Amino acid sequence: MVWNQTRSSSVVAGGADVSCRLMPLQWAEITAALNVAESRRKSDTDNNLDYEWNLPWTIRSSLHLKTIDSKVHLYINYIRTKGLPYYDFYEKEYKPLPIYSLMDLNFQITMQVPRQRYVNKLDCYFELKNLFNFFGSYNVRDYYWDAKGIRQAVYFGSARVDMGMRFGVKL
Repeated sequence: MVWNQTRSSSVVAGGADVSCRLMPLQWAEITAALNVAESRRKSDTDNNLDYEWNLPWTIRSSLHLKTIDSKVHLYINYIRTKGLPYYDFYEKEYKPLPIYSLMDLNFQITMQVPRQRYVNKLDCYFELKNLFNFFGSYNVRDYYWDAKGIRQAVYFGSARVDMGMRFGVKL
């Protein structure tokens, strides 16, 4: 049995997150961050084991470009992280999933609406989520073993396009 809900074990975890934000130009902002962490849990015999939700490193970066009047914005967000551990039933140990990469592209336009009593701001946006999926690169979320005992990959959701409007309400 891999998971026993009647038992528990202690977890020891530590880590650090370092980030920086640069604005080389009035209309450009670059953000980058690195997170390093380690987490372990204790076994019945007091040995250190891999923790099931351990993420040893994550890289996050973002590029934000905007017009001088801040009415048009373009965001490019990127995340890359080592995959979560999964339990391999045949080798009886935790192994990391493949490296996870995500890129989103977001375009926004802010408009001032004609003067009226309640609505004072209108944003329109267009966002491409999981941009890598448009090019055939998919992130593995987990594995399962089918009835024949063959390992099958479970993938994160596919790429999508979000479009919409947000508006500010003044009471």
